[in-house]
This record gives sequence, structure tokens and C-alpha cells, in this order.
Amino acid sequence: MNPMFLEPDSNPNEPSAPRRRRFRPLTLFARFMLADLCLWRSSRRLKIEDGSPIQRLLRSLLYRLLFVPVVMAMVVVAMVYVGTHPPRIRSVLDPLSQGMYYDPVSFAAADGARLEGWLIPLLDAKTVMERKERILREKHPAVILVHDYGTSRVQMLPLVQPLHDAGYLVLVVGLRGTNDLTSHGSAFGLREHADVAAAAEMLRRRPGVDPDHIAVLGIGTGANAALLAATRDPRLAALILDHPVANVDQMISDRLGPPQPWLQFLRPLCKWTFELAYRIDAEDLDLQRSKDTLASRPVLMFDAAAVPAQSFRQTGIKDIRDFLAKHLPPMKDKPTVHVDVEELN
Repeated sequence: MNPMFLEPDSNPNEPSAPRRRRFRPLTLFARFMLADLCLWRSSRRLKIEDGSPIQRLLRSLLYRLLFVPVVMAMVVVAMVYVGTHPPRIRSVLDPLSQGMYYDPVSFAAADGARLEGWLIPLLDAKTVMERKERILREKHPAVILVHDYGTSRVQMLPLVQPLHDAGYLVLVVGLRGTNDLTSHGSAFGLREHADVAAAAEMLRRRPGVDPDHIAVLGIGTGANAALLAATRDPRLAALILDHPVANVDQMISDRLGPPQPWLQFLRPLCKWTFELAYRIDAEDLDLQRSKDTLASRPVLMFDAAAVPAQSFRQTGIKDIRDFLAKHLPPMKDKPTVHVDVEELN
């Protein structure tokens, strides 16, 4: 007999075998977790389960409630880890791609984190021809560029040539965790301030750099790192802050906490886990705590809520150059003082 004419033994509405196998693990897990609840009405009972059906039901519910803190802790730890370890951005772009010569530099922060940077000096052929031997005796102001969370040094490339052409030595810093030298997570400026401080100290040790005329331009996490570094280093001459995080609540909401409204109760746990993991006080991100630093030196701050990433717009670059020219004038705009050694003797 042709098997095609045989009537099927199963119900045609029943799911096919492959579909049942696909969901079988979930079915087994559900049966395992709900076994006690499914059997409490049955005459079959586990040997370890005694008491009335209501007692068995309550006991089963209590058993499951014991897993809630463990599962919640695992979820919070996972969210904090993912939030502090954004994917690394791989790029072959560097200042040479824009026709700018640079020196690759490597240095260490105070806590041992290895850092990399691009140093764009002022000693190009045009400058040497204009100033000749004077350039070897001059001290030049410098600007440190610090990128945002989840990005890399490439983010700061549009600012390199305008600042270099304005007469500033430029250092582009790659924050910890963005290169292959370290596996540090992002602390949203609370630890990255050590990277900015290390960059400033490295510049001060280089010949031709004015140690008291160093400005820092940071975006997002880089802005918070610059502000916290300036709080600890009064020698930083000026700050340019592009949309820094206003407070810890904004950081938790944007980076670490769950976006779902019904999971907002986990945000305090995310904050506590973040502080415990990195041994920091997240409240230091509050701009109100740094009001004395903001009032102690020239500061140019861009409001990202109004104009996002304004520092990359032509008007923003012009504002930055005007601000630096006023508070950190380049050497070419300063009068050259000639000292006669014989008169000093």
C-alpha cells in the first residue's frame, strides 16, 4: 500500500516534532521549576515533601524566592560590566591621514595604567623657517585632547589641525581601556582623571613646552576626567568641557542602569556595584562638587542638550580658538624678549 494514503496517527493540529524539540529545554526547565506547584494537588508526593497542600505550596514559593537575590545580583553585575566595557573601536586613521606629522607616545598613569597618545609638535618646516634658532629657546602652550566614552582618539582628529595652525602643541590621549595595553573598564572620568594628569606631567617634562600653559579639552567622559584632573592639579591653565556628565544619576541612566521603567529599582544597585568594583565615589561626577575648580580658572563649556557635539562644528572650533587665544595665547603672538648676557654680568 502506498504510505501516502495512510491516515496520520496524531492530531493534525499538534505541533510538529522539530518544533517540540526546539522548545523542549524551556519546557523541561519550566517543569523543573514548577514541579512542586504542579504536584501539590496530585496524590503523588515527593518523599521529602510533607504537610498539607497549602503548606507544600507556600514552601515551594519560598524556595523560589531564595533565587531572586542571586538572579538580581547577577543581572546587576552583568549590566555594570557591559556598561563599563564598551566595544573597542578599531581604526587606521591618525593625524597622518590629515597631513599632520605626529610622534606616537606611550606613558603610564599613577596607578600603572599604560596609555598611548599622538603628539603633534610645532617644529614643522614652515615654523622653523620663520623663527629659525629662536624656536629652540621658546616655550609653547599645549592643548590635551580627551575623547568620550565608547570612542577613541580618532574622535578628536577634527580638532588637531585647527589648534596646531593656531600655534599650539597638541596631544591626543587615548584613555585607559581603549588600546591593547590595558583591559581597564571605563569609569566615566572617575579614574580617567589620572590619565589626564599623566599626560600633563609628560608634557611638562618635554623641552619646548610651557609647563604652566597647558589646557585640556574633553568631550563627555573626557570632560569629566579633565575637570577632576584640574581639581587635583591647579597648574592646568584652562578647561574646555563639551557636554560633561552633570551628575551620577545621569551617568547611571545613560550608561549603567536598565532603560526599562519597571526596572528602575535596580539603578541604586548598579551605582553601588559600580562604586564597589572600582573603589570610587560616583558622587564626584556632580558638577556642583567642582564649582570651586570651575571658578578658579578659565572654562569654556558647551551644552550638549542644546547643540550636541558643538565642538566639531565650525562655529564651535572658532569659539575654542578665540577662547584659547584670550586665555592661553600662543607663543607667536607674544613679544620676544632679548636678554643681553653682558648686561646681566
